[in-house]
Amino acid sequence: MIRAIIVDDELPSINIMKRLLANTGKVQVNSSFDNANEALEYLKSNIVDVIFLDIQMPEVDGLELANIIITRSLNKCKIVFVTAYNQYAIEAFEVNALDYLLKPVKRDRLNKTLDRLIEESNIKIATTIMSVKCFGKFEVYADNKLVKFRTKKAEELLALLINNEGKSVPRSKIIDYLWTDFDGDKALVNLNTTLYYVRKALQDNGLDISIIFDRETYRIDTKNIICDYFTLKNYLPYSNNEHKDISNVHKILDLYKDDYLVANDYVWSVSMRLSLKEKYISLLLLMVEYYCNKGQKERAIAFLKDAFSKECINDAIVYRLMELLIEQKKYSLALKYYNSYKNTLIEFGRKPNEIFKKLLALI
Repeated sequence: MIRAIIVDDELPSINIMKRLLANTGKVQVNSSFDNANEALEYLKSNIVDVIFLDIQMPEVDGLELANIIITRSLNKCKIVFVTAYNQYAIEAFEVNALDYLLKPVKRDRLNKTLDRLIEESNIKIATTIMSVKCFGKFEVYADNKLVKFRTKKAEELLALLINNEGKSVPRSKIIDYLWTDFDGDKALVNLNTTLYYVRKALQDNGLDISIIFDRETYRIDTKNIICDYFTLKNYLPYSNNEHKDISNVHKILDLYKDDYLVANDYVWSVSMRLSLKEKYISLLLLMVEYYCNKGQKERAIAFLKDAFSKECINDAIVYRLMELLIEQKKYSLALKYYNSYKNTLIEFGRKPNEIFKKLLALI
């Protein structure tokens, strides 16, 4: 996919160009700017294949901006001028522009420009699907190969964007989460550097995944991402107390290998981890009752044992497991699970729930 930005002082022109580029299926517009200075800042820390650049702009016009980019070697991107005036064509090509498009831009003419860009820059349009694992430890794979990041912060930044499922995250919020102790300028430098590391790691592994900056926010394009977290979230709304979607409940329980991002322990992930755990336990207990009602208590016990291995101090899980084991007269096994539950609580300075006294009296 071609990574592009648009620089034009007129918002309607930007929106038209975005639609034209999106409709080609070859371009991902990663950001747009209505002034040259913001575009220059973006180019310092982001990988771009092409800039679609208006010529007539206030303060710094398109020709000046192109010269700054080239003379400062800010980026190896190509420049395509987009303007309503044809008198600048000679000057445009003097700065080694890839092409010069007249407004209103025609679809066929734009496609010729893109084809030329793809050939000259050897851009691969075909994409490799990115696989992401969020339950347990955060891991990213490209064709079953683990993607390694230069820094832990780069990995965490990608995890944060994944956590937001393609929705925009304010830049200020990202900085608050990842660089709490840094002042404004230092935090911004760290963010830009870390974004570069993320994009570089994805690009080096053949992953054409866009991280888009727009109006002081960042979001990740999720269309080429397979993620256990996304899949589980998609299944959750279709599971209910009447068990009409029992196959989806199975899929959720299979996906939940461990708590959400628990091995990374990112501060910002705690609320989502607790929310997903609560939903997991609720669905698991529904599944237990479903199989109990069908007379398949051994299967229900198997689910509870698996849940106990993940959450051994949850009162509801331990109580229902002991209750079913006692029904089957497996007293020593029920006591074994209770003692494990009790000893773990003691380590945390807590005592077992009083409700267990009734069960212990049956053993």
